[in-house]
Amino acid sequence: MYEDDNSIPSSTSDLSNSVNENITNDSITAPQAHKASQAEHEHEPLLGWYDPYDGTYHYNSPQIDTVQRPKEDKRWPSVKAAGFFFLIILGAQTVLSSLYATVSAFFESVPSGLLYTVTCIISLVSLGVPLLIYLKKYGDAKKDLLRLHSPSPSTLAVVGVISILAFFVNFAITESWIYLVSLIGTPIITDTPNPTSIPGIIMMVLSLCVIAPVLEELCFRGVLQRGLEGKGAKYSIIMCGVLFALMHMSVTTAPPKIILGIILAYTAYATNSLWCPIIIHAVNNIASVVMSFMPADPNAPTLEEMLDIPVLDKISLALVYFAVAAIGTVIIFLLISLLGKINSGAPRHRYRTDLELYGQGKTQTLGIKIGVIIIILNMVTEIGLMIVNDLNLLDYLLM
Repeated sequence: MYEDDNSIPSSTSDLSNSVNENITNDSITAPQAHKASQAEHEHEPLLGWYDPYDGTYHYNSPQIDTVQRPKEDKRWPSVKAAGFFFLIILGAQTVLSSLYATVSAFFESVPSGLLYTVTCIISLVSLGVPLLIYLKKYGDAKKDLLRLHSPSPSTLAVVGVISILAFFVNFAITESWIYLVSLIGTPIITDTPNPTSIPGIIMMVLSLCVIAPVLEELCFRGVLQRGLEGKGAKYSIIMCGVLFALMHMSVTTAPPKIILGIILAYTAYATNSLWCPIIIHAVNNIASVVMSFMPADPNAPTLEEMLDIPVLDKISLALVYFAVAAIGTVIIFLLISLLGKINSGAPRHRYRTDLELYGQGKTQTLGIKIGVIIIILNMVTEIGLMIVNDLNLLDYLLM
């Protein structure tokens, strides 16, 4: 770092100037800076650690000859804490949904308005309550933790375009995946009829277009993504998208939701604003609600009729939809890169503690691993039911 021993700065201000000339927010991490310093002067004590989030270098006292980096950073959830947060909301949602399914099985039919009311309650309890409890200990740091920063007008304009493209990409991937899944068995798609009463429609809109986008983004692109950033930005973006999809526990919707989840996570990171993924998520759900209320063509084929075609036709249609989705996804990622340039001054990174970099080992992601195993078992069961239904094995066994 210095030319010779005589050039070692004698004051903190001189040291700060020297460090700022050699270390930038994106070009070098604390361990790299320290290794570079050691390589040039093995006898020179390490002088501090760099916090990439606020762009500051924290200095040790002259009497300390090792890097005194904090084992924990109270501003952010750790990787392990984020993993167990995911496990908690997954468990709460699974238990409440199973309880509702068990109770509703005793009734011939459940009004769709009541269904969406129950959905609102499940979301508020399984996502909202753990979130409030979890955020209590962060106090004034909640705004930075959750990225609750207002986006600029230019950012909002680009986000608007991404929102529209994301809806069509999501639709194309869904269609492509349904044709591929149908090669195994008829996809299990839950089709909830639209409510006909005004209160029922209000609950539907509230559940799908307000509560779901806000709470899911606060939990996934807020707490979970911030925690997973302890293993790196790319890891947090990809894993957050995967966990978001798996949380919905559906083989049919997994791939489109993985792509949507990654788009939402990347947007949150590029803009350093949670409002941007909330907008994209809400627009996607609003468009789905609007389309569900559009008059249906009485001559339109059913799902079974659509899938009752030769295997080669299914594969061909799947590839066409996939190509459309791929082109749309590339355009979206280019637009998100543009958002990163527009918001280049935003402090996206967070400090990675010693425990996250060098400690804890495999237990860092224990909560996530347990949650993923539970979800995979659920999906395997769904695939098994698809195969059993198509082969009419239950009818055969009951004969």
